Amino acid sequence: MSKVLLSLLVVLALVGCGENQQARQTRLYGPNAYKVAGDTTAWSNPPFNGEESAWQQEIDARARNQNEYDRIR
Repeated sequence: MSKVLLSLLVVLALVGCGENQQARQTRLYGPNAYKVAGDTTAWSNPPFNGEESAWQQEIDARARNQNEYDRIR
């Protein structure tokens, strides 16, 4: 009885420590990686609708508003 229980415990421990094979996920790098991956740019959706300069101005304004030195003046 104890040999069966011990062997069952060993088998369960080994099964619990196993690792399932996962699908390989590759990361795309480079300037056109978003096109290859099918992603869109940050400025391609509303409210910017493809205007990169408007998006950049908004990012700059957000960065300026986060500067505590300028905010308290």
